[in-house]
Order: sequence, then C-alpha cells, then structure tokens
Amino acid sequence: MKKFTYKIVILLLTVVVFISCSKNEFLDIDPQGIAIPSTIEDYRLLLDDAEIYTLKHGLTPYASDIVLLDDNLNDELGYSQEQRNLYRFNEFIYGATNDDDDWNTYYGQIFNINIVLDGLSKLEDEVSGNSVAQLKAEAKLHRAYAYFNLVNIYGLHYNPATAATDLGVPIREGFDLFNVDLTRASVQGVYDLVIDDITTSINNLKDTQPLELSFRPSKTAAHALLSKVYLYQGKYQEALENIEYALDLYDVLRDINQEETDSYTAEGTSVLTVERYWPNIIEDTQVVWHKGFILDLSFTETYGSLFESNDMRKQWIIYFPTAFSNEDKESSVLGYQLRANQKNESGTEGIYTPDMYLIRAECNARLGNIQASNDDLNTLREKRYETGTYVPLNITDKDELLRFVKEERLREFPGTVERTFDIKRYNIFDNDNITIDHSFIDDNGVSQAVIILPNSKKWAQPIAQKYINFNPEIKQNPRD
Repeated sequence: MKKFTYKIVILLLTVVVFISCSKNEFLDIDPQGIAIPSTIEDYRLLLDDAEIYTLKHGLTPYASDIVLLDDNLNDELGYSQEQRNLYRFNEFIYGATNDDDDWNTYYGQIFNINIVLDGLSKLEDEVSGNSVAQLKAEAKLHRAYAYFNLVNIYGLHYNPATAATDLGVPIREGFDLFNVDLTRASVQGVYDLVIDDITTSINNLKDTQPLELSFRPSKTAAHALLSKVYLYQGKYQEALENIEYALDLYDVLRDINQEETDSYTAEGTSVLTVERYWPNIIEDTQVVWHKGFILDLSFTETYGSLFESNDMRKQWIIYFPTAFSNEDKESSVLGYQLRANQKNESGTEGIYTPDMYLIRAECNARLGNIQASNDDLNTLREKRYETGTYVPLNITDKDELLRFVKEERLREFPGTVERTFDIKRYNIFDNDNITIDHSFIDDNGVSQAVIILPNSKKWAQPIAQKYINFNPEIKQNPRD
C-alpha cells in the first residue's frame, strides 16, 4: 500500500483538526479553538495561517552564480550540509532518510488547500454572497504558487519543444494518504494546472489587500503571478497584458532614500560604512503578496561591481574583505553580505511592485517597445539613487536594453530565488550560456570547483530519496 509521506502532512493534519494555538505575530491573529473545520469562518482561519503559506526558499538561491559559499568556513558562517550539497550540485542534497523542507512546505500547502477546497465546495449551497467563491479563489492562488515553484525547482525550465515530455512534479489531487499515484506530471501538465488555477480564480479576488493582510492573495497578485508564468513560457505578449492589469490595480514604488540606515567606521580602518535596511513587511508599500522572507546570503565580489556609486541599493549589501578569511584554515575569500534584512521582519518573496515593473520592462524590451521599457526602468531606478543624482536612461538598442533589464533584476533582488530561475530561462530562450562555477574546499582540505553548463540536467534539483523509497513511481532527476 503506497503512502503519501511527508513530515508536513502529519503536522498539517494536526493543524487541520485542531488549528494551531500559537500566536502568529505577522498576522496578529490567534487561530484556535476549532476541532473540525466546517464553517466559512473556519476555512478563513485555515487560509489565514501565515505559518503555512508564507515561506522562504531554503536552498534554491545557492544554485545561482552570484551567491558565495566558502564551505571551508562552515563552522564560522553556519552553512548547513544541505546548503553545501546544493552549492556543489551534488548527486543528493538530503540524506537517504531526511526530508526536503521545500518539497514538504509546498506539498504541505497543496494538501491543506485540497482540504479547504473540498470543504468549501460543501458550503456553496449554504452560504450566501461571494464569500465561498473568494476563499476558493484565494486557495487556488496559493496552490498555483506552490506548483509553480515546485516545477521550477525540481524540473528543467519550460521549453516549448520538450515541455510535454520533460519531468515536472506529481500533481497531488484530494487529500487521501493511501493508494495515491505520485507519478510525475510533465512540465507542461504542471504549467497547465497553474494557469487554470489562476485564471479560474481572478474574478473572485479582491483587487488588492491591505498591508496587514498581504499574506492573502489579490487580483493584483493573480495577474502578476500569471504574467510571470507566461514570462517563464516565453509568451511575452500574454505576460505584458497581465502585468499591465496588475500595475493598473497597484503600482506603488518605495523611495529607498527614506529607508532606515546605520553608519559606522569599521574597526582598524577610517572607512565609513553605511547599511540600509528594508522596512517591516506590514510597512512596505511595495509588497503585493507576501510569501516568505529573504535569506541571509553572501555574494561574490563581482556582484558588488554591478552598482554605481550613487545607487543606494549598494548599501543593502556590505563589502567584507576579511569576513570570509580564516588564518587557521588558510582561506581568504572576498565578498559581500546581505544586510538590508537585518533590522526588521523584512524582505519578501512573492509578488512585489519592483518585480512587476521589471517584468513589464522586460516584456516591452523583448517586444520592441523601447520607450516604454526605458520609462519603467527610469521610474524604478530614480527611487533607488541618491536624491537628485539620477540620470535617466535612453537605451535605443533592443539587445542592449534587454541586457540592462537583466542586470537591473540582479541589483533589485539580492537574496531571492529570482536569479536561479532567471538563469534557467535565459539559457533556454536567449542562449545566454550562463555557466555556474562554484569553488569550494572539499572534506580533505583540497580546493575543488564544480562547473554546471547551460544544458546540464543538474538544473533540476534532485528529489529527496526518502520520497522515492516510499513512492517508487516518482522518477529521480538524472545527474548527467
């Protein structure tokens, strides 16, 4: 008898039956006291459990070309074995009996959503108004987001020529725990499900959500997510249409000159260092749909060279020429550390307006709408430069404009999963031929390097062996 096994499933069954009694600080909501969900209020509380639906990618950013992980310094910087395994693109990321946190989290969300959708369908004839439709729409948006991330972590990037046969991820229907077929759907099949979940939900969502409820999906978030799905498929006109819908509903950009800063002189030097901090999520007007917090990451020295002197985003990351040095281990690695997320509950994965502006700028650049793309870049960048110093762009060459948009995405999203996913799609659609070159010190103290070529099958992250052992119909990703 096959068993759909995840640690998160057991936890979610507890959540479903009892509802967490712990206070959720982000929501300032205390969902408790429900034995079995049966009313519209019960399902609202289930969907408002941000501990389930907001998350961060624990490993995927370590597969990018800008992240620095000198695991010779593991004791000092606290890298996990799993982070080091992914950075090295090892055959296995997790031990044979260990869970994969990202897999657990996303499939845990899907399991929970399937329960919610089943319960809500039984209330449709009992509850008047559009409250059931709205909750169903929110639930399906959460599910679409989960599948979209799963297929981009564990599958090769969408390729129109091969998507129908490339391995995606299992599509989890219902909430039975036994006799479940978890054969992997194709990449195309998962994308079709994601698009269907979004398009059948949009009209029943609120246009926007207040910041204190930004964990709830909105119509703005739905159009923005759908735009990103089309962008990843290389369908740039459809992506443009949807991102314009989203920006028509909400288009606030934060002037980062107003962000909180700290200034200090590093010990033993006369150099003044300025750290600039993102605001708290519930005060960040750029947040459209909050889905997780930004990881504490370190970046290559080359990454810091992407910022001009008056670009205040450079102060989100701090150069530490000695932070990665250790005389005992004879290691000296130059790099940067993310500091913008150090003071507040801040920095979001999910949907936020800078990403929306850059999606529109990219689509317009690809479609030859040169002035429109420049306009969006200038609108965003003016709020990133020291007040009064910004000189507007006027890039007339289409290829140069697209290259600039790609660099701007790097500057705007330090610490997110965006770069890893972007590399995969640039290599498929643009032949950018981005190669990963990760150097490290092996367990014997020998310098090593792993090279991941643009067409490598290792861009699809391996599935934890534990899940394949329980469900052998789940095929493992080849490792070249």
